Amino acid sequence: MKINSSNNTATPRITIKSLAATLGVSHTTVSNAWNNPEKLSPELREHILRYASEIGFQGPDKLARALRTGNANTIGVIFNDSMSYVFIDPHDIALMRGIASRCEAQDVNLALIPLRKPQQTGTAPLTALVDGYILNATHNSADVIQQILARGQRVVTLDFQFPGYSSVSIDNAGAMHDIAHYLLGKGHRRFGIIAFASQANVLGMRSLREPITGDNTLMLTRVNACRDAFLANNVNVERCWLYETRHDEEHGETAA
Repeated sequence: MKINSSNNTATPRITIKSLAATLGVSHTTVSNAWNNPEKLSPELREHILRYASEIGFQGPDKLARALRTGNANTIGVIFNDSMSYVFIDPHDIALMRGIASRCEAQDVNLALIPLRKPQQTGTAPLTALVDGYILNATHNSADVIQQILARGQRVVTLDFQFPGYSSVSIDNAGAMHDIAHYLLGKGHRRFGIIAFASQANVLGMRSLREPITGDNTLMLTRVNACRDAFLANNVNVERCWLYETRHDEEHGETAA
């Protein structure tokens, strides 16, 4: 039996080094055409980019560069919701629009990393190649958060704090005091609070008889600020209730 084999050979892969050899310049000069254009004359950079375009070379391998330099030019945003929820929740949409606008201005990429995924068991290791993280109202002891802190990467937290890391937040306790006092001023004395969970896998209803404890600083700050306002105004907190549930409209409706 005769087997015909193809005579086609793979096209040699174009690299910065092969491009530099063809043009008779150093590979650093070719790299600078993309990564440090201010180091080249406009004429030389245009010559390199024009030739690269003619032979179909789109520029340095960004993944290889990130592995080599340790700089991914990407920020990871970790939030305590499912991936789809970030695109329908008004708060998350506004938050991501603000982050994205600043990243665009600095030519930095974004990687969205949800903590909660449907039907997920266990915590998957972080594999995103990023330079640092924005942590959005997460449970402090979540495995993925501990992974990040153990790596010593740059971190900014939203609405909660870790010692030694920068944080962006409003005065959550003050805001909830204002809300509680507004309702108290209207004569209300029996209250229900719907909130996301104080710690992972804690769901359901309980009274505000005791201060709420747990692992979600944002939730604890808000709920306990309300409780403090109730107590300061002689409200019977045993007749006030907290319902902890998942952070989406369906579970919020069920809780109500």
